[in-house]
Amino acid sequence: MRVLALAGLLPLAACMATAGGDGAATAPFPDGSYGLINDLVVTTRPAEPAEVGYDGFVGTFRIGDEREHPVSLFRPGVWVVPELDLELSAEGREEDRLLRLTRYQETVLLAPAGPGNEVDYAGWDRRAVIAHLVPRLMIAFNVPGVSVALVEEGEVRWLGQHGVKVAGGEDRVDASTIFEAASMSKPAYGYAVLGLAQDGILDLDRSLVEYLGADYLEGEELHRTITARMVLSHTTGFPNWRRGGELEVRFLPGSRIGYSGEGFLFLQTAVEAVTGLPTERFAQERLLRPLGMTASSYEWQERYDDRYATGHSPEGRPREWAPYQSANTAYTLYTTPADYARLLVEMLRPNASGPYSLSPEWRRTMLTSQVQAEERQPVGRRGEHPGATVHFVLGWRMDRLSAGPRYYHSGSNSTGFQCYSEFDPATGSGIVIMTNSSSGSPLWRALLREIG
Repeated sequence: MRVLALAGLLPLAACMATAGGDGAATAPFPDGSYGLINDLVVTTRPAEPAEVGYDGFVGTFRIGDEREHPVSLFRPGVWVVPELDLELSAEGREEDRLLRLTRYQETVLLAPAGPGNEVDYAGWDRRAVIAHLVPRLMIAFNVPGVSVALVEEGEVRWLGQHGVKVAGGEDRVDASTIFEAASMSKPAYGYAVLGLAQDGILDLDRSLVEYLGADYLEGEELHRTITARMVLSHTTGFPNWRRGGELEVRFLPGSRIGYSGEGFLFLQTAVEAVTGLPTERFAQERLLRPLGMTASSYEWQERYDDRYATGHSPEGRPREWAPYQSANTAYTLYTTPADYARLLVEMLRPNASGPYSLSPEWRRTMLTSQVQAEERQPVGRRGEHPGATVHFVLGWRMDRLSAGPRYYHSGSNSTGFQCYSEFDPATGSGIVIMTNSSSGSPLWRALLREIG
């Protein structure tokens, strides 16, 4: 990805407008296209003389191919885009003026779109790329808040936060801000389940119905063959979620991939039967507290009241919020990037020695391909990766690259959260990216293409 450097000329239109109808002349509103990211530009267009004069209207603002948004005068030389909660102004001398954008309490400077103003991130430190690129991606994709954790040489070495907990609010995202991990809940729980297998408490290849002592689905014979290994590799035959009807097995368990949150709920029920513990207590005792994930929980905690981020729609509007009072290991994990990164650290330690750590042998079991996902494409990363293949391991996914395997999992909750995590055993590195927006996936994908 390339973005435009802070150089070049800014064409201006000598547009006159009035503020609130008082007849006061304002500074000229900029006219032109300015590089935001890659081929994506923002475009400002002054209003025609006949259009000015109401509510401070001076022109329009557009991101890429999206519709034009009206711009109003805020004060001389400063304008606002109310629909986007965005402020803009021109900066510098007239002959080399830049466009300044502020949104979600993040500010970027943009140069005019055109050749000669591009920046190539190759060779940049990952932290510098994040600091420079994330605010631009937030503006482009309507993402109010982003929090990142970097793992380097097997340790959490850097945390970075951008934006606000809720659009239009004053509270900034910080290292303690709580996000929904969404489907990244699954590999975390999977690690604890592998611990049960290591201790001989649960057999990965034994029918889960046997642990329950009764059918999970009445009258459904196929579900009696489903095992923990099938759940963790998404080959149960269940749909992701039942939709207004009874749960059914849609294909022969173990025969192919079918991503399923229902499978994890089935596994969770069996683990509760085996251990005699409710899911939240089991997760705290065998996963979260041993790994030092002290901010994390599969159920809402009162201590999150002043720390949580609000989810947002793809357009950047706050979603209605309802806390998860009951644990569902497929999607309800509350956490921070710093906390979740401790799981990556655990996966990267060759000889972890915690009370419930997996041995090297069981770690290899967890990270061994169970089935190749031939229809899936690897995650986009810097450089070419010819011949790369995608595999489902136990809890995680794996991209098999020529440089070695990369293990990862993404997450997306309809409550307005999208996130991503990845680790590379060869280098001891990893990353956790959490956003409070349903358009967070384009952001983390664009960022990963530069630093992945």
